[in-house]
Amino acid sequence: MKMQEERFRHFGSRNVVVNSVETSVKPNLQSGKYSFESFKLQIYVGTLIPQKIVPFEIDDVSIMPYAPNEFEDLLEYDTKINVYQRLLFLKEFMRSSTEKFIAKENNAVVGYGLCFPLRVGYHIGPIYADTPDIAKALLYQVVKSIPEGADVMFEIPEGNPVSEEFVTVHNLEIQYNHITRLYSKSPVDVPIEKVYFFSDPGFGLV
Repeated sequence: MKMQEERFRHFGSRNVVVNSVETSVKPNLQSGKYSFESFKLQIYVGTLIPQKIVPFEIDDVSIMPYAPNEFEDLLEYDTKINVYQRLLFLKEFMRSSTEKFIAKENNAVVGYGLCFPLRVGYHIGPIYADTPDIAKALLYQVVKSIPEGADVMFEIPEGNPVSEEFVTVHNLEIQYNHITRLYSKSPVDVPIEKVYFFSDPGFGLV
């Protein structure tokens, strides 16, 4: 409770966002701190199966390592997905991520994906893409770069067939299920069909 109070003091009049575990959704909404619920997500952990990491390519879309001179185009695409511009966050995120790939079609950004090191293992995500096939091609490039035997963790939207197939193929363990995104001021209309892996392991579970 004290941490919640500190959170709201720090953010002032901003729209506060949290991920709520299933048993806390109703109490959080009843508390008056949060007024809107949105999509649901799941958190998975485990180790990838190397033999299951198979190439996936698509015609007319290039998947290339990200270059810093593409940042403005990347920021524009990221803003379309997240609605709010994440300039400072994205700059630091791209700087600290180990493997990052950008998908382009006719020189326009149609997706991007990355992974970054944790204290133990790697976090996969975000992976945003205009189509499921672009997401699969990005996912292949990202996961093939993860050292064999390394632990991974990630957050995916409930019901996304590409993400859930990945979980099944690699026999990964669900850590948290039916997590709900809550907002304090107003809902954010995220195009969830273009979100395959999330970027926000830092969101506290409440």
